[in-house]
Amino acid sequence: METCFPDYSNTGLTVVSAVLNAFGVKDEHAQQKDVKELMEKHAYKKAILMLFDGMGMDILEHALPEDSFLRTHIVSEMSAAYPSTTACATTSIACCETPREHGWIGWDLYFKEEDKLVAVLINVDEETGEQAAPYHLGRKYAPFTPVCRRLNESGVGGHDISAFGTDIIHDLDGMREIILSLCADDKKRYMYCYWGDPDHTMHERGCYDEKVLQIVRDIDRYIEDLAASLPEDVLLMVTADHGLIDGEWVYLEEHRELTGMLLKRPSVEPRACAFYLKDEYKEAFPKLFNSLYGEHFRLLTAKEFVEGGYLGGGKDHPKLYDFIGDYIALSLDKTCISLLPKDGTLIGMHAGLTRQEMKVPLIVAKK
Repeated sequence: METCFPDYSNTGLTVVSAVLNAFGVKDEHAQQKDVKELMEKHAYKKAILMLFDGMGMDILEHALPEDSFLRTHIVSEMSAAYPSTTACATTSIACCETPREHGWIGWDLYFKEEDKLVAVLINVDEETGEQAAPYHLGRKYAPFTPVCRRLNESGVGGHDISAFGTDIIHDLDGMREIILSLCADDKKRYMYCYWGDPDHTMHERGCYDEKVLQIVRDIDRYIEDLAASLPEDVLLMVTADHGLIDGEWVYLEEHRELTGMLLKRPSVEPRACAFYLKDEYKEAFPKLFNSLYGEHFRLLTAKEFVEGGYLGGGKDHPKLYDFIGDYIALSLDKTCISLLPKDGTLIGMHAGLTRQEMKVPLIVAKK
């Protein structure tokens, strides 16, 4: 199975960096070359980045013919940020920072300040299933500045259009309505538009279920129609945060010797699994883990993981090593480690290093 190392010269955050710089907001990250050239060549008043969760290269190739609208408008095959998961990759796009800088590296993060394992995007305590606190732990202990706020402060309109953004929508028709209304004036604007499918359905039904394929076909028609409705001074781009793969589950509780070495429950992701160890087992753990799962996972120390470039460059977030623990295991095939009892009910999975998860499109639908 083909594995891919993340390429931080060509990810969603480099698309955002190119837009920021073109609109006069200085950003030091790499700029995606195709978007940079387009923004320099044309006097765009509006830039729209639409992100369809989970719509990586693999599902596009399975769902759509080569002559479909989306596939004929791909200008670059980009890399997902790593870990290739929504919490990490969408945060990189939302704030234009590498995972190393923003720290939101996975769905489940351990906050030592409150001794809680938390689903960080939704602020839910994984032990109780209830809200982790009256405040959002991620925003309290690992805050970041959204790109849209930076743009608004500079005089350029910044709009986060999603079910939980600054411009709230409940369906794709509502998203289209807001986009067209914001494109009706001469003001410079950036619109970040997020939609949770096909990822949501792939988790439940698997990557290549007919319902998933139909969702992607519907998105293809939706984008073609939207592009035809937009004024000429609008750059419309479409991408994904990651792709997915149908997972195969392993259960750590089957190996009591291994689980006896753990200080607390593993965290981050089933396919990018962070381990916190009791001091006396820090040398024995990697040998035992690799004997059990070495053909399926790349086991790295926290330092190897960070300094190896998996999370990109920049300054370490103050909580980064808290979130990684002592070791992290990165999936090289379909294998997923069950972190919680409910995990094994999911079919489509992400956060590993396979091509299916790591390769995402940059589609320029209108230029």
